[in-house]
Amino acid sequence: MTDKDNQQPFYAKIVEKKANASKSRRRTSKTENLQDFTDDEPEKPHFSNKSRAPNTGTSYKFARQKSVFGRLAPEDWQILCNFDQIVQNCRPLNSKQLQELPYDIRNLSHQLTDERNSRRLGYMNSQAELSAYIRYFCWWNLYRLCAVFCALDEDFFANFSDGEAILDIGSGPLTVPIALWLSCPKLRSKKLTVYVMDNSAAALAAGEELFLSVVSKTLKENAESSGGKNIEPWNIVRIKGDFGTEVRKPVAGVFAANMFNELLQNSQRTPDEDAKRHLHTILSYAKENAAIFVAEPAGPRTGRFVSLLRDGLLRKGFTIAAPCPHTEACPMPGIKNQKYCHFVLDGENAPEKLQKLSDNASLSKDRASISFVAAYKNAADAAPNAEKPGSLKLRICSDVIKLPPYQFGRYACCNQGLALIEGKSVFGLGSGDCINLSITQNQIDTLHRDEKTGAKCFPLLAERQNDGKKSFENKNTAKRTQPQRGKPQNKPRGKNGAGIKEQKPYKEY
Repeated sequence: MTDKDNQQPFYAKIVEKKANASKSRRRTSKTENLQDFTDDEPEKPHFSNKSRAPNTGTSYKFARQKSVFGRLAPEDWQILCNFDQIVQNCRPLNSKQLQELPYDIRNLSHQLTDERNSRRLGYMNSQAELSAYIRYFCWWNLYRLCAVFCALDEDFFANFSDGEAILDIGSGPLTVPIALWLSCPKLRSKKLTVYVMDNSAAALAAGEELFLSVVSKTLKENAESSGGKNIEPWNIVRIKGDFGTEVRKPVAGVFAANMFNELLQNSQRTPDEDAKRHLHTILSYAKENAAIFVAEPAGPRTGRFVSLLRDGLLRKGFTIAAPCPHTEACPMPGIKNQKYCHFVLDGENAPEKLQKLSDNASLSKDRASISFVAAYKNAADAAPNAEKPGSLKLRICSDVIKLPPYQFGRYACCNQGLALIEGKSVFGLGSGDCINLSITQNQIDTLHRDEKTGAKCFPLLAERQNDGKKSFENKNTAKRTQPQRGKPQNKPRGKNGAGIKEQKPYKEY
């Protein structure tokens, strides 16, 4: 035994080891509660990229543009919030059936997800399953679609004039027509014919009854704002059949929501073959100058399909109305090891009764995701405006992610490909937001690329606290004046109650 060993007690090494472990825990505790999260698969932290080179130190100003999500008028929002009452009036359930409803919803959810390979094709012909679908899934789909339709430009609906027809493929309980009526008040005065196509006659019949009930509610609530105009419901024409069934005449708009994921489920063709085949059928229904809207639940496969549809529509001369801020190749095509394009609504801002129903069915949602493309072709439509020199449009496509060292960012889409915006300002932005960045091409060329994804990295200039109530520090204190109210905003976010609390200004659902 050495003299040095005699100078220290036998437990010295144990104490020193525990002290070092305590210091290590203190160093890591600051980051343990910061959890990345996206819609289906969390964005993994970039900590493996420790040699990440910093930018030049210049941060760039940005201006907020239109989001892919909009807001309903207060009176229409109240109708959506009370959709369960409309359903109960049209398709009443007794007390026992209402008690069994959460179980029916959960069973149907299994059929639509993990048991989808054994699901019956005519599952909505069952009264119990149809009731569960209308009272839960249809309601969530209305929440998503209304937000998207509210934000679409008027050019998308330019050809929806009196006497024209539109087609909703896989309509089910008329989710798309109901969402259009609630979201687009200017269309209510149009004398449109709506072809609704589905292989379930029961779903179409129930949907038409729901549509007429929603129409009567809106006309009653908006009687004063209509200016005395005699507004009548759109003419609904039910077509029992699968995708590809003939309609009477070419239509000015083709809509398909949550339909192609079922067709792609057991397909033996490649994604490119599926997209080409289905786009050909879609266009066979449409006039030369028409609008096309396709929306699917977010996922790599559906994201890939929507991306391929977008490419096909661009080649056919269509203008992309949303969500793309450019006409270049899609930087999030959903192929292996690459991201897929989707956007997320905050589930806490959904109708409170819908959230409560979700909780009772053990299907709580804190986020509602969607992948979609909206395109149109107008005879008088000019070529899309090129971006002005010295500016760049970016569409936010992810939640907040951690970046080394001690930075935060969000992924975005632009004509430069995949982008990664950085800085505290990302906390004031949300999924689907669009920003216009003040930056020249020479400055873009000097930016470094993220080693993990190859995305260009754009440092954002921090927003001032006194310039719009949207800064990172004071967002929770912003006054709420809109009718959309969800649960208290101090509810923990993320898995197991942990994670970054994404603090969004009250500008969307």
